[in-house]
Amino acid sequence: MANVIALAEKYLPILDEIYKRESLTDILLKDLTVRYTGANKIEVFETAMDGLADYDRNNGFVKGSVTSGWQGYELTQDRGISLSVDAMDNEETIGMAFGTLSGEFVRTKEVPELDAYRFAKMASATGIGAATPADITVGTTDVPGLIEEGEEYMGDNEVTREGKILFVSEKCYRGLKSKITRIVANENGIDHNVEVYNDMRVVRVPKNRFNTAISFGFRILRREFIHAGLVHIASGNDLEFILESRQFGAVHAPAGASKTPDPDPDRLFFLFRSSHF
Repeated sequence: MANVIALAEKYLPILDEIYKRESLTDILLKDLTVRYTGANKIEVFETAMDGLADYDRNNGFVKGSVTSGWQGYELTQDRGISLSVDAMDNEETIGMAFGTLSGEFVRTKEVPELDAYRFAKMASATGIGAATPADITVGTTDVPGLIEEGEEYMGDNEVTREGKILFVSEKCYRGLKSKITRIVANENGIDHNVEVYNDMRVVRVPKNRFNTAISFGFRILRREFIHAGLVHIASGNDLEFILESRQFGAVHAPAGASKTPDPDPDRLFFLFRSSHF
């Protein structure tokens, strides 16, 4: 058992760093007071209060109300998989077999699925500003104008200027660059990258993570996964850009992940479980 714990402790910090580096939506995480109340339920501490009222010189201040308490949420997704490597192969490669498996899983499977799920949830949220679905034509579509319409909507709804993030598809990113004029003089190289636009951090999102509707694909045969992963729903639309603010973008991190060897002496098992909204 000591070896089991030691191997888990060795890789967990590395896998966490890979997740933070590769995830595009991790930037939205906020420090929330969260408590777990059941297998698939959590509670988040929230507060609400009254605004200003007329001051009366005779009676003084109007007594306002402040409410605070735990708001319950259900974790609708409970995902998991078990992958294994031969213990001898891992030993002969000085741990690289197990380390490569777990690292590649986080980078190519876990992170894209979580990002895609979060973007789809953002796009399907009620009470947000959304444009009429339309394709972007690079060099023709006024991408800066569309983005600035979104900024106007957010500004009119009291969203703070600080902490805004612009998530863009690769096509939208090209369209944005095509509308930006640059003057180059006495430079050894030309850099057309746009990392900040109107004080907003620009984050480029691969197409497979940027859709209004996704589903998790799996098929179980004889208790084994035949296919698992991310599947786009045909009725969904590709996203071109999302304007988000860390003021509201509280994305809940995975509830837990366990990357530990199995007691089987001949194989090392990578066990992963993730629960989220």
